[in-house]
Amino acid sequence: MILRTTVRATVNPKYLNQQCTKAEHSVAVQAERDCRPFIPGGSGRLRNSGRVYGRTIVWDRPYARMQYFGKVYVDPQRKIAGFPTPDGWRSFRGRKKERSGLDFHHTSGGPQWFKRAKDVHLKSWLRLAQGVIERG
Repeated sequence: MILRTTVRATVNPKYLNQQCTKAEHSVAVQAERDCRPFIPGGSGRLRNSGRVYGRTIVWDRPYARMQYFGKVYVDPQRKIAGFPTPDGWRSFRGRKKERSGLDFHHTSGGPQWFKRAKDVHLKSWLRLAQGVIERG
């Protein structure tokens, strides 16, 4: 005996968009967590500055770009990154810096932490998104 059947499904695009938005947000939250071990810094300020806005992750520290790309950014007029103070290294406020050819050396973690975390966790992020969409 052979049984043949046809199934027709109607998907509400609004519902699918809502589920995709939830999945994107869930993946962004998990990705931010998974990036933490790859982020450089001893004090943890950069690591703890990560915030998720919708599907976007923002690390909100003034030196985040320099740390992420692994290049020293310098004041274009003075050709230096900053200056030492008794409280630590400080930068020149209000000046747009430019990327130099010098590599930044990390004591822990390293540059491009999102790409490194993605190489390790991409499959689990895809499973998470699929689960969120399926659960509805």
